[in-house]
Amino acid sequence: KSLLLGFTATPDGRSAKHLKALYKDIVVGPMPIELVDLGLLSPYYHFERKTTDLTTLEKGSNGEFTEKSQEDMFKKKIVYDGVFQDIKKFPYKKCMVFCSSISHAEDIAHQFRAHGYKVACVHSQNPESNFELFQFEDLLSGVDICISVASLTKGYNLVSVDLIILLIATTSLSKYLQVIGRGSRISPFTNKKSFTVIDLGGNGTRHLPWNYEHNWEEL
Repeated sequence: KSLLLGFTATPDGRSAKHLKALYKDIVVGPMPIELVDLGLLSPYYHFERKTTDLTTLEKGSNGEFTEKSQEDMFKKKIVYDGVFQDIKKFPYKKCMVFCSSISHAEDIAHQFRAHGYKVACVHSQNPESNFELFQFEDLLSGVDICISVASLTKGYNLVSVDLIILLIATTSLSKYLQVIGRGSRISPFTNKKSFTVIDLGGNGTRHLPWNYEHNWEEL
């Protein structure tokens, strides 16, 4: 007869089906926009670049866009050209790039290095991931871009991150919010006033802005 209490940052019952199975009610905490107004999270700017036809993305049995269709989509030259145009427009101290698969991450890392950027590439098959992540976190290392697949989408906090690049498309509202949240931490010691999202996967159109007040009671 115990009372079961649970805590989640993204209570989307459509994807986290265990929530409605385990819990009968929800108490919604402060929304991101409220935390921004209170000075506890950073305000942000969302830029969505449309470089290719996203309607060709295919969904797997889990309802998410497949890795293969995302790789085919985001490895196109026109997409990379858009990324390198945009990254020059927005000054940043630390940038995180999220991609769809390990193969995609390695390809993106190669493209960035070919353009003269120093990057860390963090994924489960890179034996140097921990060292490269340490370099990224060092403000004096010159490694200011971290390319990741899934391991850093949630629970990773580096307050100096002020640029997020979405080279992914996701049907998951929770994943979308978690990924963007990596840039939302305030950082007074680096004079961070806001963070920027460059979205090449149409995620802002699909899920609305990160600071939108979703009706979690009905999701």
